[in-house]
Amino acid sequence: MSNDIAIRKLAILSQLAVFKDIIPGYRIRSLTEKEKSEKVSQMVARTRDWEQGLVLIYQSYLRSLEVELKGSIVDLSLSYTPSLLTLLVAKSELADVALQCICTLAQEVTHFNFRVNLMTCIVARLSKKSWDKVCFVLFHRTT
Repeated sequence: MSNDIAIRKLAILSQLAVFKDIIPGYRIRSLTEKEKSEKVSQMVARTRDWEQGLVLIYQSYLRSLEVELKGSIVDLSLSYTPSLLTLLVAKSELADVALQCICTLAQEVTHFNFRVNLMTCIVARLSKKSWDKVCFVLFHRTT
């Protein structure tokens, strides 16, 4: 189980590094139907395809981070078996990594798409976790 969690953490962090490197310095908007039907050069068509693909994959990554965050919510009033408790701790570790990635993206690619989604995740987490943990991730990261 711990190998699975470690691999998932590394995958999440690796994707973060890739997105930080390839996200352009501008927001990518969806093409209108008119723009999609226009005849454009092969280079423009390739660029459009790449940009639209990037947005879809980035959105999928953000959704997976949100799933990790939501999957870590634990009802402390319940009692858990040791194996389930181990799983919950691992889920919590994944949620911490997901939160770190979301905060990094909110800081470093604020100009890009889905910034509202990033802030929504952070604000929702602030209402569930102590302020210290999120603030530490947001403001005291080593770069």
